[in-house]
Amino acid sequence: MKDIIRNYSLNFGYQIIVLLIPFISIPYLSRVLGPNNLGVESFTTSLTSIFISIVNAGTIIYSTRQVAALKSKKELLVTEVYNIVLFRFLLGLISIIIFIFIILHSKYLNIFLVQLVFLIASTFLDCTWYFIGKENFKLVVLRNLVIKIVGLLLILQFVKNQNDLINYVWINAITVLIPNISLLIPLFKEIGKPKRVYFSFRRLTELIGDIYPFFIMGIITQVYMNIDKIIVERNNLIYELGVYSQFIKSYSVFLAPITAVGTILMPRITTLIADKKEDSNKIIFFSSNFIFILCIPISLGLLSISNEFVSLFYGKEFSEYLLLFQLGIILIFTGSLSNIVVQQVIYPNKLEKIYNFALTISSIFRIILIIAFINIVGIYGPLIAYIMSEFALMSISIYKTKKYIDIFKIIINFNNLKIVIAGIVMFFIINLVNQNLMSLKIIIGAVVYIFMLYILKENLSVKITNHITPFLKR
Repeated sequence: MKDIIRNYSLNFGYQIIVLLIPFISIPYLSRVLGPNNLGVESFTTSLTSIFISIVNAGTIIYSTRQVAALKSKKELLVTEVYNIVLFRFLLGLISIIIFIFIILHSKYLNIFLVQLVFLIASTFLDCTWYFIGKENFKLVVLRNLVIKIVGLLLILQFVKNQNDLINYVWINAITVLIPNISLLIPLFKEIGKPKRVYFSFRRLTELIGDIYPFFIMGIITQVYMNIDKIIVERNNLIYELGVYSQFIKSYSVFLAPITAVGTILMPRITTLIADKKEDSNKIIFFSSNFIFILCIPISLGLLSISNEFVSLFYGKEFSEYLLLFQLGIILIFTGSLSNIVVQQVIYPNKLEKIYNFALTISSIFRIILIIAFINIVGIYGPLIAYIMSEFALMSISIYKTKKYIDIFKIIINFNNLKIVIAGIVMFFIINLVNQNLMSLKIIIGAVVYIFMLYILKENLSVKITNHITPFLKR
């Protein structure tokens, strides 16, 4: 448990900085590039992400899990890592060839050519899965931190007006390319130089069968996550796509501290299950408790200050889409739920087939809803479809995994009800504040929320209080 807390503390510190950086970059880019340019960038990145998924989403989860399971067996680990690297390389070649063929006649060809660099950097050169599997979060976190800071500085320096979209795309590509190259040095230092004996045609063919569920899941996931942007662009709603994509990015930023929980715990839970230990359920209960404590105040707090936040954060051009932003806050809740179900139950227990089924049904459902709603309510259609498909995805996943672990009991329990009550009280208190000072509302909300958790004797809050009290008495 100490390792988990240390890793989370490190990751949480990183997520705080990551949270602060978009508070500079998103408002800056919203004003400098404007919704139209951001819509083009969102469309091209979405299409590129689908091709990146042919390599990454098909192998990263599997590779991380394999490294976590074999990390104490050096010889087997090295052989497995090199076969995975070769397998990813071959998939990367296929992905790039198809990508080039598709973009040749695009009106955004110059941007897609830069996105090609991003694709190569994110496939051939990405080895973060190895270090996450070994729970070496310090190296990954420090690297990511440098990426974020350097990327922000480059944006402020080279993106000055609406003609600098290509510079912004180049910055996104370079800030992935160079750090991924740098990680190859410690990788080869740990596993040694490649030798012919490491590679096995038999193992490569076995990998096809092992990774196939992840591969299908990766493709479906990326289609699921990006099809809305592609359909919006095809309906010539580029301006609206820029607004929509900036909102979606913001929700991901607020989900960052919650996402960190799943990233850290997935390899640990995998290891416990591989060693046939029973501690994994305790960790899931602990993490879900922690996720709810973060999720509820973030969601309700953001909703209570949304009017001031949208105007200040994005600019006046985005204010007319306030309702769109408020509706999308639901995605923070569904994202939190997904972290518990997918990262801590499905992946560690090797239940990819269940997730593939749920994801396929939800993707079809989402596409149908987008097409049905976009001509009726415009950009609100894709967001409504996103929310409804997220609930469908989680409902199917929870139902299909109930014989492995009762996720429903983890989510719906008396302790989580206390957290929800504390959040609702916080929400109403914030709305009673007449001042338009957003910072004042945030401070009041945080104080009220923490006080309510203490009054209601919420489980994790009681444990923290019991640990802190002895130090305060000294």
